[in-house]
Amino acid sequence: MDASKKEELVGRLRETVTQFYRKDGRHWKEPVIAMLRRLKEAQVDAVFFGGTLRSLLATRIVGKGHKRPRDVDIVISGNSMDSIREIVEKQIERTTRFGGLQVKEQNWQFDLWPVEKTWAFEKDGVSERSFEALPRTTFFNLEAIAVEVWPRPGKSRKVFAGNNQFFEGIIERLLEINREDNPFPSLCVVRAFVLAHSLDFDFGPRLTEYIVKNGLHLTSSDLKDVQCSHYGKERMLSCEIVDSIRFLADRFDVNTTTRTRLPKLRQRLFWEEGEMEGSHVKESPNVNLHVLASPSTPQALSAT
Repeated sequence: MDASKKEELVGRLRETVTQFYRKDGRHWKEPVIAMLRRLKEAQVDAVFFGGTLRSLLATRIVGKGHKRPRDVDIVISGNSMDSIREIVEKQIERTTRFGGLQVKEQNWQFDLWPVEKTWAFEKDGVSERSFEALPRTTFFNLEAIAVEVWPRPGKSRKVFAGNNQFFEGIIERLLEINREDNPFPSLCVVRAFVLAHSLDFDFGPRLTEYIVKNGLHLTSSDLKDVQCSHYGKERMLSCEIVDSIRFLADRFDVNTTTRTRLPKLRQRLFWEEGEMEGSHVKESPNVNLHVLASPSTPQALSAT
């Protein structure tokens, strides 16, 4: 990967995170600001993680999807969950099976958990359970990213990107597996289609193989149930996802090393009409990234 392109994206990500919770009079930001302010006052060491950052950056770079995250994933270190529970006690909806907290602040959902309780760390029994190691734990390449919530005084906000698979995926417009082992394969199949179609990205060869292996037995009813359980509604027509899985199976070759372009599906709205009004983040006048190349080929990003 071109180092200059990667550095451009790192800078853009830092700036986008800063803008995400900067107070600027936009009503939709207020719950985020309130939650983060409480955590900061308690001196919680934390990073944004995974899909939150993908939603903030990737959808702006490629010009598709919605710019506001569906929820906010925050991983903490050095604080007990009991102390975190006291901070957000009135907003707690439930305790997760992995020792974290699901918190509701107005119409926002926050998932908070201690870094040492991250599922992949527990599953593998690894000793290094740190922010730096988080990018190795995600199923998708486009979630293999963590960014400091609060930078140290006089320092740039730390970006933890592992082997840069997050940035490579954005540049190449490719959704691929980062770590295959996952406790919810049916959900991984569903999310693969939702993400790929919302961003207009292709599937990588490992992801195509995974979907053929784990998706062929799923019925429309199964896929609808998974969507409603995870998203609260059917985000994509389940019968069309079934057809797409069969499309992949018909063309699947275990020896392939190429990307797969998906057939077009109808995707339901991420947010109800009007909910996103005024929620976009102002673009920086100093960074202007454009997607180059045709939709069927790997993409590049370049400053102009």
